[in-house]
Amino acid sequence: MLLDYSKSLSNSRRFNEAISVLSICSKLIPELPMENVQFLVDDLLQNYSHEARKVSCTTDPWSCVFCSSVLEDPVTLICGHSTCKRCLLRDLTTVCRKCKVKYEPIEEDPIDVEPYVKIDILVCELVKKFWFKDLEATKLRNAGNRLFQRGAVQESISKYTEAIELAPHDHLSLSNRSNAYQQCKEYQAALEDSEKSIEIKPDWGKAHFRKGMALAGLERYEEALTEYFQCYLLEDSCSKFLKMEIVKVFQLLITAGSGDSDDQVKFYGESERSSESSHSDTEEEEEANDVKRARKLLDKNTKLLMTKNKELSGVLHMIDGAVTRLVSNPPKLGPRPLRSDQADKEDLDCSLCFRMFLHPTTTPCGHTFCRSCLDRSLDHKQECPLCKTSLIGFQSNIRTNEFVAETIRRIFPTEYSERQKAQEEEMNDLIKASQDGRHHIPIFVCTVSYPYMPCPLHVFEPRYRLMIRRSMENGTRQFGMCLGSDQDEFSEFGTILEIRDIQYFSDGRSVVDTIGARRFKVLERGAKDGYHTATVEYLHDVPPEGEELSRLQEQHDKIHDLAVIWFRSMTEDIRAGILSHYGDMPALEADYWRLQSGPAWCWWVLAILPLDHQAQQQILSQTHLIKRLEAIGKILGYMKRRGCF
Repeated sequence: MLLDYSKSLSNSRRFNEAISVLSICSKLIPELPMENVQFLVDDLLQNYSHEARKVSCTTDPWSCVFCSSVLEDPVTLICGHSTCKRCLLRDLTTVCRKCKVKYEPIEEDPIDVEPYVKIDILVCELVKKFWFKDLEATKLRNAGNRLFQRGAVQESISKYTEAIELAPHDHLSLSNRSNAYQQCKEYQAALEDSEKSIEIKPDWGKAHFRKGMALAGLERYEEALTEYFQCYLLEDSCSKFLKMEIVKVFQLLITAGSGDSDDQVKFYGESERSSESSHSDTEEEEEANDVKRARKLLDKNTKLLMTKNKELSGVLHMIDGAVTRLVSNPPKLGPRPLRSDQADKEDLDCSLCFRMFLHPTTTPCGHTFCRSCLDRSLDHKQECPLCKTSLIGFQSNIRTNEFVAETIRRIFPTEYSERQKAQEEEMNDLIKASQDGRHHIPIFVCTVSYPYMPCPLHVFEPRYRLMIRRSMENGTRQFGMCLGSDQDEFSEFGTILEIRDIQYFSDGRSVVDTIGARRFKVLERGAKDGYHTATVEYLHDVPPEGEELSRLQEQHDKIHDLAVIWFRSMTEDIRAGILSHYGDMPALEADYWRLQSGPAWCWWVLAILPLDHQAQQQILSQTHLIKRLEAIGKILGYMKRRGCF
C-alpha cells in the first residue's frame, strides 16, 4: 500500500514525500523493490527534461562539434561546422550538435562508408600547423582507448598519462584516465582527473558522469547524484547506463534511511489496523480503501515524514540547486589556444580570385573557396573547380566555413577588415546613382514588362544567375528588363523589376518571381562580368491640370468601362488563364492621375492585349496618361468593330 502511494506522490511531483514514504518501506521489508526507485528516478528525470533543453555543450570554431577536442581528420558539415572524421562516422543522429541542423549522409556506401567522407583539406593543414602536439596527444589517447578495450587497464593509464603530459588541456584524456582509474578502484585518483576535466570543459557531460562514478565509489552518494543530474542536462539524452547508476545510488541512499525506525513501523501498523475494518469488502475495494487511508494518514503526518528524512530531502535540494545553477549560469569557455605567428597569410587565399577568403565555403570534396567565387564557377558548371567532382545540388546549400572564417578574423583582423571593405565598395558600385538622377542598373534582356504586372522568369544562363545573385546580395532586389534589339543589343525603354521570391533547383537554375515597378529610359549602355548594364533615368507621367484633368477623367471612365466589357466577353477558359497569370483587374486608385505610371488597370489591359513589340515600346515610353488611354481606346474600338466582343 505504501509503495503504491509513493508512486502516486512521485507522479504528482511530490518528490520529498515520495522519497520519505520509500524510506519507511525500506525499514519494513527485507529489500526495497528496484522498480519503485526507478519510478521515482523516471519522474525526476521527466521533471528536469524541460531544463535539459536549455543547456547544451558549447564548442568554439576550432574544436570538434561532437567531442569538443582538437579536429582529427576534420570534415566540414553542410552547416559550416567542423567535426572529426571518427566522430562523424560514429554519429547516428545525422544532426550537428552545435546548430542542430540535419545533414545528409555523404554518399553513404552500405559496405564501406569511410572512403566517401572527404577531409577538409585547408582545415586539416591549419590544424597540423596550429596544434601539432594536440594531434600527437590524440594518437596516444586513441592507443590508450584500444588498450582499455582489450582489458589492459594499467597500460591504458600509461598511454593516457603520456597524452596528458603532451597536451595538459585535453579534457578527453583526463576523462578517459579517470574511467581507467575507476576500473582499478582507485576512486580518489579518478575523482581528481574528472575534476580537472570539468575545470577545462565544464559543459562536458561525460566528465560529470566520471566524477559521479568516482564519488559513488567513495560512498559520497549525495554529491554523486548531483553530478549525474548535471550530466543528464548536458547530454542530448539519458543513456540506460546513466539511469541505472542514478537508480543504484538512490537505492543505496533510501535503504540507508534515517530517523527512528520504531516510530515508522508503528506508523505503518496504524494504517494496517485501520484497514482491518474493511475485511468484508471485496479484494479490489480493500485495496482502494487501503490507499485512501494511507493517503489520509500520510497527509496528516507529512511534517513527521519530512522531519524523519531530512537527509533524503536534502539530497533532492542539492540536485535542484545544481540544476538551477547550471541553467541560470551556464559555463563560459574561451577559444582554443592559438599562436598567430604560426599562420601564413597565403594559406588563407582563395585559389580562384587569389585574394583572402571572404565568406569561405567548403565543398563536399574538401576544397575551400570564397562563396561568391564558387557561386560564379557553379553558374557555368556544377562541379568543383579543382578536382571536378560533381556538385549538383550544392549551390542552394552553401554555408560559411566557421573554422576558416573565424581564423581569419582572429589572426588577420586588419586584412579581413580591408577585404570586407573592398567587397562593400564593389557592391556599392553595382547600385551607384549620381546626383543628377542618373542610375546605374543591371539589365535582363528578354521581353517587354509593365509596371504593377507580375513577370516570372526562368533563369538558367550563367551571366543572369550572377546578376540575380548580386541583386539579392546588395539588397536592391531589383534589375531592369528590356526588349532585345539587333542594333543596340537592347531597347531604349524598359521597366524595373522587383524580386519577390526565388525558387532554386538542384542544378543551379531558378524561377524568379518579379513584379514591375518604375519605367526608365536608357541613356548609356554597358556590360559587367558578362551581363548588360545601363545608365538610365526614370520616367514619370506629367500630371494634368484644369480642363485637361476633366477631359482625362471623362476619357478614363469611358475606356475603363470598355475594357471591362471586353474582358467579360471572353470565353471562360481564356479568362481563367489571364486571371491565373496576372490576377484580377486592379481596382481604381484615388488620384490615379498623380501616380508616376498612372492607374494599374491600364497596364493590366496592355499586358493581355495582342500588341507587337513596337506598339508596346511606344506605349511604355509615353509620359502622358491621356495618350496611353487613347491608344488603348483605339485598340479596343478596332477590336469591337471587328466583332471580337
